[in-house]
Amino acid sequence: MAENPNWKRFIQRKIQLDIVTIFIFLLLTSSFIVIFYIYNRNYKNILDLSTVIVGQVKEVVVEKITGVTNDTLLLSEATKGFITDGKTVSNKNQKLISYLINSLKIDPLIYSVNIATDDGNFLSVTNLTLAQLYYYYSDPTKPLPEGAKYAIRMINNNLSPATETWEYLDTDTKLLDTETIAPVSYDPRTDIWFQAIHAWPRIRWDNVDLPRGANKYMTNRASGITVSVPVVNAEDKFVAVIGINTAIKELSNFISHQKIGISGKAFVLDDNGHILIPSENSDPSEISTELVEHALAQFNKTQQNSFLLPYNNIDYLVTFSEFPLALENTWTIMVVVPFHDFFGNVIQTQKQTIFISFGIMIVFSVLIYFASRHISVPIIQLAKDVDRICHFDFSTPKKIDSHIVEIKTLESSISAMREAIRSFGRYIPKDIVKALVAKGKEITLGGERRSITLMFSDIFNFTTYSESLPIEKLTPFLTAYFDRLSKIILETEGTIDKYIGDSIMVFWGAPHDVDDQEAKACITALRCLSSCQKMQKENPTENWLSRFGLHCGEAIVGNIGTTERMNYTVMGDTVNTAARLQELNKQYHTSIIISETVQKKIGVKFISRPLDYLAVKGKTIKILIYELAGTAEGEFACSTEQVDLCKEFTIAYELFRQGKLEEAKKLFLSLQQRFPSDKPIQIYLERIALL
Repeated sequence: MAENPNWKRFIQRKIQLDIVTIFIFLLLTSSFIVIFYIYNRNYKNILDLSTVIVGQVKEVVVEKITGVTNDTLLLSEATKGFITDGKTVSNKNQKLISYLINSLKIDPLIYSVNIATDDGNFLSVTNLTLAQLYYYYSDPTKPLPEGAKYAIRMINNNLSPATETWEYLDTDTKLLDTETIAPVSYDPRTDIWFQAIHAWPRIRWDNVDLPRGANKYMTNRASGITVSVPVVNAEDKFVAVIGINTAIKELSNFISHQKIGISGKAFVLDDNGHILIPSENSDPSEISTELVEHALAQFNKTQQNSFLLPYNNIDYLVTFSEFPLALENTWTIMVVVPFHDFFGNVIQTQKQTIFISFGIMIVFSVLIYFASRHISVPIIQLAKDVDRICHFDFSTPKKIDSHIVEIKTLESSISAMREAIRSFGRYIPKDIVKALVAKGKEITLGGERRSITLMFSDIFNFTTYSESLPIEKLTPFLTAYFDRLSKIILETEGTIDKYIGDSIMVFWGAPHDVDDQEAKACITALRCLSSCQKMQKENPTENWLSRFGLHCGEAIVGNIGTTERMNYTVMGDTVNTAARLQELNKQYHTSIIISETVQKKIGVKFISRPLDYLAVKGKTIKILIYELAGTAEGEFACSTEQVDLCKEFTIAYELFRQGKLEEAKKLFLSLQQRFPSDKPIQIYLERIALL
């Protein structure tokens, strides 16, 4: 019985449809199970994680405020060292005044330091800007002198009548004005902060309204922290009280900018539930005051430190903790954040996962249905391999699993082409090969004038060094040398023209334009020099010391040679000059010499010094050459000694060129004492001696 092709195709399609149906069913079932499990697990994990995050934010707030209070305590303890008795508390005690003003400069949160003695003297140093004091004490309508930054207030209640003076200083502590107050109405011994310490000498913290004893000077009022410390003498007798006031505005700014979820916020409340920090809440999108009150009421009712609070159809995660500082009044830290800030993205991700799962099922169903068209897959892969080769990506692709002879043959041919082009790219610059491949045309002879920067390098005393090495050691040495320098050159978009013995010829600006090519060439020379010096230290028996010459200008760039053999290179005086500069390093005992044209292009970003004028063959105008010492800052920043050498050498050189030989000689001799091994200094001293 003959086979029925239609029946066979029907059975085949039937199997494919069954496979697709089974695949979709299994994928749907597994997806729903996984999504349901992940959703529930994520809900619990995010709830735990959000609690941890909120706790971390709370700890940051506590750490910040505790750090401020600890700094204040350290300042108060240090101030005690300047006070031996009541007489030392005076505006005549310049050491004490200078220390207190410097303390206010260093700590931007402390706005004033007050010292009150047992016999009624009172000394206060205030940061006027932080304390928001803008007018004279005696005349609240009269603005303070322009530039007033600090105020020194001194009250002497021992005199009859008592005296009070205010001194207003600028940022440099220069006295701007002084005013005397009469009669004196303030006696610190009547103030609660003094009486509390006097009655029980111990450190005392208070959260108060600022500033104490001078509220009429403020344009508004804010909250702060005051630390009061008793001062006793060697006989354990009470002498004075030091009070340091810390403004809370900066703390408020810090806490306001704490990121908690998307719209969460931290608050510091006093014992009456009033918001101390942040001091303002002007953004209507932030957590409202009503929500804070509602959360506080829930906390007072349940005494739970952490709970979910539904409010206006939104669940909020709320945490409370007592502030760990022994204040006279209790502070509480409250963090409020919408729970959706932590879990909303997870819910959105679950929805997206469902849509992605359906998309994958559709794509996979189509792929399974057309699985018989397996020929297209390897062909597409081969096309991608060819495209990667065109873009000079020679990574080995995944081996094609196909039993078709033509595809295997094509794969073998593409692999051979890949290796051929990879090898071809080692003979000429890869940028040129890429351009040739992109054009898809045969190479033709010809050139163009372009503005380029050239660099020549060679190894110091290579001829002598190479004669002492056998060929089996010389070849690996040159290979390592060229490999190290070539990698540095290619990183800065340099085009390697050729290797000439131990020398490398490099140019920037062709075949494609290079931004800031002169600076990149100088950086390349510095990197190559640094790398060679490092290798010399690691291998002192080898000769890695190199010299470089750089010049920029117009040159002919293009394919030079014959129709059978050609080379992409540059020609012209610019090339000859660059090669000559490299050779001049021998004469001046330098490592990098650049031309005047390069020096003008790189500007003040690099440190250099003039060496001499070079006569260029075929030209009547000489060019000024420079030694490149390094960069002004960054990777190869010159030391202070190098900068001084370049600057003073330049001055001496200019004096020499102007014919002021005695002045030049004097400066060169001074430099020689500091830099006795510097060859250019010695050269110019010899020239001056011959004149």
